Amino acid sequence: MSRLIDADALKKVLENSFEQFGDTYSSDMLDMFGLFNHLIDNTPTVEQPTGEWINIETSVNGHDGQAECNLCGCIVHNNFTKAVNLCPKCGAKMKGGEGNVW
Repeated sequence: MSRLIDADALKKVLENSFEQFGDTYSSDMLDMFGLFNHLIDNTPTVEQPTGEWINIETSVNGHDGQAECNLCGCIVHNNFTKAVNLCPKCGAKMKGGEGNVW
């Protein structure tokens, strides 16, 4: 599965790393920075996958149960699924629905 990244955040990290050089960077470094930005802007994007949390363990004795991502098998506590609608492993956006924790 593709790894989803935030292209704008990556560009900011690159910008900050080049700023550490202050006025000592060369024109070659500026050219490289421009190339990186161009490559980031022109890299094909992927559709963010959509998945569902599947209950695999219900709450017992006041402890949260667990849910599993139907796409990658990542297992999380139900309280996590209620707070975050993305799978931490594959980045899938979780949709609601019957039988879905979120």
